[in-house]
Amino acid sequence: MPCSICQSFPARSSRFEELAVSETRHGTLYRCKECGALFELIAEERSVRFTPLDELRRYYPEAIHE
Repeated sequence: MPCSICQSFPARSSRFEELAVSETRHGTLYRCKECGALFELIAEERSVRFTPLDELRRYYPEAIHE
C-alpha cells in the first residue's frame, strides 16, 4: 500500500528510484525508497498510477523480477 510519500510524488524526488522506461506505454516506473511501492508516471496523465504487478510485468519486464 502506498505511503504518504508516494502520494506526494514528485515532491522530494530523492525518495524515489527510477527503475525503467516504457516507450510503448509512454511511462516511467518508480519505486518509493520509503515503503517499496511501485508506481508509474504516464506522460499523458497528471498523477501517478499504482498499477497492478501483472500489468507492470508486461510493460517493464526488465524491472520486475519475481
